[in-house]
Amino acid sequence: MISGIYDAAAGAITQDARVDMIANNLANLSTPGFARDQMVFRARLAEALEDGPYAFHNNVLDTMGGGLFIDRTYFDPTPGPISYTERVLDVAMEGEGYFEVTDGNKVYYTR
Repeated sequence: MISGIYDAAAGAITQDARVDMIANNLANLSTPGFARDQMVFRARLAEALEDGPYAFHNNVLDTMGGGLFIDRTYFDPTPGPISYTERVLDVAMEGEGYFEVTDGNKVYYTR
């Protein structure tokens, strides 16, 4: 097996996803209420071949040695700055929590 090529490909795919996430965050920088995305990376150690604590339990990934992979992505719930708009239907929230809205049947939570 040519594990070096697999490691390089895994790194390239990870960095491609990272660049896409950064581009999306930059494109929506001035969008009111936009919550930026964050990405957590995970290094796959060669010891994972031993089915240790680093194992992915994935048939393809478990045949590889080391490498860099995306562990998870999440949105950053940190609130942005609040600005006064003088519109009666605009609302804002400081601190933790969500607004509860309903369509008559279901309840939804939003920020």
